[in-house]
Amino acid sequence: MRERSFTWKAVVICLLMSTLAPWAIGQETSIQNAFMRVQVSPAGTYQATIKKSGWQFGGHLGTVATQIVKSKGADRLGTFKEISFIYDEGGRRRGSIRIYGQTATVQFDLHFLTEGRNERAFPTFDSQPKKLYHLGFEPLPHGLHHFGYLGSQGPWVLFDDRLNAVLMSPEDHFFLTDMQSSAMGLSSAIVSTVTTLPAGFSHKTVLVAGTGINQTIDAWGQTMQKMAGRMAPKNDADPLLRKLSYWTDHGGAYFYNFDPEKGYPGTLEAVKDKFAGLGLNLGSMQLDSWFYPKGEKADWHKTKWTDGVGGAYLYEPAKELFPEGLGAFSRDLGLPLITHGRWIDQFSPYHKEYKMSGNVIIDPRYWQKTAAWLHAANVTTYEQDWMGRYAKAEANLTDPEEFHDQMAQAMQHEGLTMQYCMAAPADFMQGTHYDNLTTIRTSHDRFDRKDWDDFLYDSRVANALGIWPWTDVFRSSEQANLIVSTLSAGPVGIGDSIDEVDAPDLLHALRGDGVIVKPDDTIRPLDRIYLQDARNIVAPMIANSWTSFGASRIAYVFAYARNKEEEAKVEPAAFGFNGPVYVFDWRAKSGKKIDARETYGIPLQDGWDYQIISPIGASAMALIGDTEQIATAGRNRISQFTNGSRMHISMRVMPGEKQRMLTIYAPVEPHVTVISGTLEKQLYDSKNHLAIYTLAAGGADEAVLEVTLPKASHAPATTF
Repeated sequence: MRERSFTWKAVVICLLMSTLAPWAIGQETSIQNAFMRVQVSPAGTYQATIKKSGWQFGGHLGTVATQIVKSKGADRLGTFKEISFIYDEGGRRRGSIRIYGQTATVQFDLHFLTEGRNERAFPTFDSQPKKLYHLGFEPLPHGLHHFGYLGSQGPWVLFDDRLNAVLMSPEDHFFLTDMQSSAMGLSSAIVSTVTTLPAGFSHKTVLVAGTGINQTIDAWGQTMQKMAGRMAPKNDADPLLRKLSYWTDHGGAYFYNFDPEKGYPGTLEAVKDKFAGLGLNLGSMQLDSWFYPKGEKADWHKTKWTDGVGGAYLYEPAKELFPEGLGAFSRDLGLPLITHGRWIDQFSPYHKEYKMSGNVIIDPRYWQKTAAWLHAANVTTYEQDWMGRYAKAEANLTDPEEFHDQMAQAMQHEGLTMQYCMAAPADFMQGTHYDNLTTIRTSHDRFDRKDWDDFLYDSRVANALGIWPWTDVFRSSEQANLIVSTLSAGPVGIGDSIDEVDAPDLLHALRGDGVIVKPDDTIRPLDRIYLQDARNIVAPMIANSWTSFGASRIAYVFAYARNKEEEAKVEPAAFGFNGPVYVFDWRAKSGKKIDARETYGIPLQDGWDYQIISPIGASAMALIGDTEQIATAGRNRISQFTNGSRMHISMRVMPGEKQRMLTIYAPVEPHVTVISGTLEKQLYDSKNHLAIYTLAAGGADEAVLEVTLPKASHAPATTF
């Protein structure tokens, strides 16, 4: 445990502060904006105050601060005010504290002016708000997140009963950061195994405050992305994100398993043909660790693994499986590939050929060669697995970042995207430096109900950092898993055997061309769920995602029991609505109009349910969308929507789909005008007040409608 008690110098200074007049020790220096106030004194004390909550985080340098200077400037995050100061603590150091624009963001920077001992963290908060709930992230056996525990890498989420929140994390040197929490305080330092730090070394820590846990997590993520200069990928940035994928990893039917009569390549080609025959167009196929030789015997078969053993012997396709190479297989398959990578086995000849660190290669020649042959074999995504366990570089000042940098740069040069798997929190945060890191697995092998909580909470870190979360593989008939995966706004990938594929269920997630119909953003727990879980209150999980069309936001709500509950209760206002809304039960295909402040019950049939909440606009109607899709109003299905005095809806109908059904809430049967496409049938369900239109594209890619009500039926609109 890092020592946090004051040094003898700090004790003397504290005694002086208590007995001497302010003029004897100098006045404190402060900066502030509308949200934050920062103070530094010559005695070496510093404090950051969050004005709205009144929270104060204060510490001491352990010595005096000299050359205290206020300044202004700008960096990637925007304009800032700064207090900087000089002090000696095992070497000459410069500390600085910045606050940014009109935001509740503060950055602490420790810079070594001379080489010095790695002693005493900055910041160290010896005083802090009391009775806060803690949510931390760490490579634990049962997922990254853990309530009541703050991991050593960050980020830390601290919050109170009123949902005031603050996130604290390193801003750099993620693999060497040692964040500690104890009764003595909170600190952010460099791991003690690094005993000396060179002149010029800098370590930054960021603290972001806000009201609302999800909102504060997002604000922290935006801060991290801006500081790294990240351009976050869209949720259809590569074939893996855009279309249904097929997986041969652990949990898939063909994980180290194939039809002996067809061989591995023949089995996978048959899988692709099976999907195509059912009208399901795969967008990519993943090849797991079975495809390359591993271990001392350079065998492709499944073997036991430990630290250093069972890794890649050579990272190339096993000749026994692919005698003509991976490129020939990819051409025959006709699909882009996703290829899995482990660590490097201790018996691999790569140890003599390339520069190693720990169990990974930090030699640009290897990564350039690997990326080039993957590109030539029509691989579009490289998946680096085991990152939090075996695929790690040595913990020093250079190697962990070199490993990640070289991998990313080589793949970027060849046009490949990346996926991280079994990643530690440091990998998540380091990932903000790579625009081609599009996805990260935030669940266990073989996604299932036991993983739902882990996925929802761990995905918040990935999503906030601009990386799309991946549930891992499941089977197509598992409707609830399919809903969660679709609402991730990340990949949807299955691992059925040839005889298992469930086309009707999969089509709830897809268009006829295999494109995933997604929400705009990743599903996440409601703020109140964080609070109940922090209090150890066992109650149903309620999580949501959405599609936004200007002022109209359609919410997708997934709820499930965690202790055999039969109902979950919630107000639409919890999702940001204000005014009348329509609540549609996706499974029952029925619904009702209620006020956003009205509590309603979600029936948990089979332990879960899925509902759509849509605001009633100025037209006095609400869009539900294509109720055969999970994301009923996803942009790949509803391309445009406005809800003014009349509804204007553009709905994509792809070739081969023939027709789709569009559903809206209307208090009475509305009038419809077809601008393009063909209206083949219309129905008004007077019990549920739903207008249902059967549409065909009619030679175009979209059907466009305008829908109006009789003037007497209009009512006040819902705001969001």
